[in-house]
Amino acid sequence: MGKKKRVIKTEIVKSPIKAKEYIGVLDGVRTFAIIMVVCYHYWQQSFLGGIRLPFLEGTSLWEIPKRTFFANGSLFVEVFILLTGFCLFLPHARSMFEKDVILDKPAQFYKKRAVRLLPSIWFSLIVWAVLFIRVSLYSDAWTMWKDIFNNFFLLRGSVLVDNSFTKFAAAGVLWTVTIEVFFYILFPWIAKLFKKWPVQTCAVMIIISDAYTHMRALPQIEAGKTDFHRAFICYTGVFALGMLGAYTYQLIKNTEFKRKKLVPWISTAVSLVGMFAGLWLVWSYYDQHRGADMQAKIRLPLALCFTVFIVGLCFAVKGLRVIFSNPVTKFFSSISLNVYIWHMFFALKLKDWKLPWYPENTEGVSAWPQGGNFEGHLKWQILYLILCWVFTIATAVFVTYCIEKPVAKLLLKKRKKKS
Repeated sequence: MGKKKRVIKTEIVKSPIKAKEYIGVLDGVRTFAIIMVVCYHYWQQSFLGGIRLPFLEGTSLWEIPKRTFFANGSLFVEVFILLTGFCLFLPHARSMFEKDVILDKPAQFYKKRAVRLLPSIWFSLIVWAVLFIRVSLYSDAWTMWKDIFNNFFLLRGSVLVDNSFTKFAAAGVLWTVTIEVFFYILFPWIAKLFKKWPVQTCAVMIIISDAYTHMRALPQIEAGKTDFHRAFICYTGVFALGMLGAYTYQLIKNTEFKRKKLVPWISTAVSLVGMFAGLWLVWSYYDQHRGADMQAKIRLPLALCFTVFIVGLCFAVKGLRVIFSNPVTKFFSSISLNVYIWHMFFALKLKDWKLPWYPENTEGVSAWPQGGNFEGHLKWQILYLILCWVFTIATAVFVTYCIEKPVAKLLLKKRKKKS
């Protein structure tokens, strides 16, 4: 008889740290928003609207999609801000219902945010500075260095500094990053208040946002200072609605209501109502009253509509969720930051480099890029847009997977070792 093998029983200890929650449909929402904003900026440079169908001339379907589809795309910046509030507060909302969630301390939170943003942003600014920034463009060297400082420290777009002299034209889209950085700084303390009094804190943030918009931003817009509607305080209500959306999501997720059979269909209906209400605000109401003042006025209603859309989408039927959660949207969402950063770079420089080529001086010059009107030059418009998208996506993929992610992995890995 051989010796019996001794069996050692091991006990599996459940780690108190849960993995970060992943909601796939948010990839699709982010993808849709970034595409609309990029289409808006490309439309500004090419003026290419939809395809015109001669046999439908005189009807509402003559141009598909309508020119306003692109012209109003800038309003989808609100969705970026909304998603930031939603995603940042999601772990905190989860901790309100589940005890085993460990949250980052403020120092860890700030480091993760910096690692996420700065490598990509600073790389793009370095490229622009090396290739295009010269002292001769400014009144003096001090002005040049001040411009560089404002952009590298993400003050571009802030009402705290004068941006009228900046030569970082392609970095103009980074004003949204400035707003988000201000929110990051305050977020650990806002999150604590939100966890104690979610509805009350959300209401206060909305009141502050709306009061500042009507008492400060709108009078400044009437005086010709249109950038005031982009101040951080104007967006606190949008951040708050995103945070309230995360809280509502976790509330529904942790109740028996979620398990009822009709919930996916009710959620689908609610989501579609929110989506179509938001789109109506963009392409009907805003288009009829276009202007910076109207953008400021519909910001909160638009954010509310998309909050309803996102929360409903999280529990909707599988068919709707698959549209927003699939390998394509996941990939595009992963490179979305760098698509956003680089799209204006190529939109502006391809025209400067005459790619595709256009004549310098010719009859009907107003129909070419010098005059900002491209009617009758459909071939140029299409080639230009193809080049913009190809260069933008290729660069975004390179920067994301060769700079952003490796740097983040290296820095966060060091922090884990120290921990």
